[in-house]
Amino acid sequence: MPRAALWLGAASAAPLVLGAAATAIGPDWVRATAFFHATNFAALALAAPGAALWGFAAAAGARGSWYAAGAAPVAVAWVALAAIHPQLRTLLLIGGFALAFAIDARAARAGLAPPWYIGLRKPLAAVSIAALGVIFVAAR
Repeated sequence: MPRAALWLGAASAAPLVLGAAATAIGPDWVRATAFFHATNFAALALAAPGAALWGFAAAAGARGSWYAAGAAPVAVAWVALAAIHPQLRTLLLIGGFALAFAIDARAARAGLAPPWYIGLRKPLAAVSIAALGVIFVAAR
């Protein structure tokens, strides 16, 4: 695994983890602000695996269904951003990260992604889903 991918991937989890902590334990005004920023960040973060998949698919000359699969997580994120109810918004994002990981795992099995990629995506997806789980509980 490229060292830069590891470090940047780990750093990309920090805003979501910090947002989850602030949503769970901060005073009311911090909780509301943290919820807003953390879920917006999560929605933006869902674009990254889809963009990577597009690059892998293009490099491999893959068929069009891989491009649609790459667009699916960011489509879920867009719907989540439109959700007014906090728990619905959070559940949609959790589903988006689970979907993105499932697509990444399939791409890795199909040989589109480099061998190290799923080893990076698995802990990032787990941390993202766990942080969003904390936000889901705190948003009640």
